[in-house]
Order: sequence, then C-alpha cells, then structure tokens
Amino acid sequence: MTASITYDLVVVGNPHYNRFVSPLLDTKDRVLSGSAANVFRVAAHLGVEQAAIVGCLGDDFRAEFLQDLSDYPFAESVLLPSKATGGFEVDYSDGDSESLQVIGLANRIRISDFPAELLKSRIVLMTPSHREIDVEFIDWLSGATNARIILDPRGLLQKTTNGGKIELVGGNDLLEEIVGLVHQIQVNEKEAEALTGQSDLFVAVEMLVENGCDTAVVTMGEKGSILFDGSDFVIFPSFESVARDCTIAGDAFLAAFASQMLNGYNHLDSGIFATCTASILIERESHKISVDLEEVARRSEYLLEKVEFR
Repeated sequence: MTASITYDLVVVGNPHYNRFVSPLLDTKDRVLSGSAANVFRVAAHLGVEQAAIVGCLGDDFRAEFLQDLSDYPFAESVLLPSKATGGFEVDYSDGDSESLQVIGLANRIRISDFPAELLKSRIVLMTPSHREIDVEFIDWLSGATNARIILDPRGLLQKTTNGGKIELVGGNDLLEEIVGLVHQIQVNEKEAEALTGQSDLFVAVEMLVENGCDTAVVTMGEKGSILFDGSDFVIFPSFESVARDCTIAGDAFLAAFASQMLNGYNHLDSGIFATCTASILIERESHKISVDLEEVARRSEYLLEKVEFR
C-alpha cells in the first residue's frame, strides 16, 4: 500500500470478542462483536470498499478475526499488538436492561502506533468499546486529518467496578473536551443524559451541537432517533421489528449513516436508510451480518412519510 491511497472510511476502536446471554440468544463461545468491529463489517457489507479498521487485538483471537473478515477481502485491518483481546459478557437475562462484565481487556490505541496513511480518509469514525482512546488521542486526530470525524463516545463514558462490571458514568467534563473536536457525534438516551446532564433529549442533542460539533444524533431504540444539525430537529421513527439481538442497533445505524454520507446523501436520506438497516440487523444475531438492500429500500419508502421536523 502506498501513502497516496485515500480511504473512504477508517474505523478506530478495538475489536471485541463478546459472549451473549439473553432469553433469545446464548452464544456460549465468544464471537466477534464490539462497536468498531460491528461498524466496520456493516459498512463493508453495504459496499464501502476503501475501508480500514485499526485497533488492538491479542494473539488469542487474531487468526479467528482474520477468518471472520474473509467475507470482505477488499477491507483492510491494522491489528496492533495487545496482551489480550477485549471482550464483555453481555447479559440481557433481565429483559431490556444490559449488563456488561469484562472478560478481556485489550491495550489502548496509542498515537505513535496509528499509521499515517490512515489519516487520508474521507471519514474517520471513532467508536471505542472501553477507553482504548482518550481525549488526547481525539485532540491529536482532529488536527492530523482533514477527514470528517464521527464519534460514538460510549467507551469513554464507562468505568469498571472492582468486580469487573461496566457502569455508565457522567461525562460533563467530556462534553467540553471532546465534542468540539469532532464533526458528528452519536449517543443513546442514557449516554446523552450522562454527557449533557439533560433528560430532555431535544435539549441534550442541541447542547451537543452548541458545544462544537455540527451534527448530533440521539438513538432511542424502539422510539426512533433525533438528529439536530444546528437548525432543524429531524425525528426518525423506528421501523417495527421482531428483535432478536438489539446490541448491534446503534452500530448498524452509525455504519449505515456514514455509508450514505459517503454516497452523497443528505441527513434525511441517510437517517432513514440507517434506521431501516438497523431494523433488519436486530432481527438476527449481531455477529451474523446480512442486509437485504431491497428490503431496506421498501422499509425506507414506508418510513419517509413518518419522519417529523421541528
């Protein structure tokens, strides 16, 4: 590969191998998942060919990871060394409430390890699973690339208890530190409140833009999502699905939205496409990526008339 190659999408975050436990799904073994891997695979499946993922991965799952990506021979992975492979036990046994237990902790992604050629991308999408990047990294990246920078900060809003449980923590300091360093941010309901201190999601999404990014999205599960671009609120309803595994919903939305932006679509079209792509992927196990684009188009046509503006 030469330095002259320009990427369409570079995903930053550690691939995870998680174990899932729920009434509808029990993987028993660890399977490829985590935000970065999910976003990368969904984007590649949707046809983003000039794509790369950079993250830390242990030798214990390196061969399996390369095999898992064999369906996307055009995509590139930059695997940084790690003492272990990151992973959670994701437990939905109590219903919709998600419980995360650390079963593997990977190294952090260091600025000095980031390949310079990956900075030549149209979009850089940062989606840490568990604190593998920090404010210093985001600050460096924002000044080192001309790419559009999209951030899912969930992995920055976590702490690990003494028993290895993952808990969401407040991030008011992060609001001022990181939001102005990126162009677009996506959070779920709980993350929006943790980051802004606001339970009113319209106020929360507006605060995110006021703090420096140009576009903010709050996903709300079966209630849809809200996008704010500094002038208009766009409210995307969800498409009613029989959900089997919702863990991929936010990642699928993020990947599909980015893929449509790369194709030149506006926020409205990108949001509808992302909503409908996510509605399909939650109907199957999250580690099995498959999207029927004709079905996405059918659902998108139905959903377009239901979008609201404020």
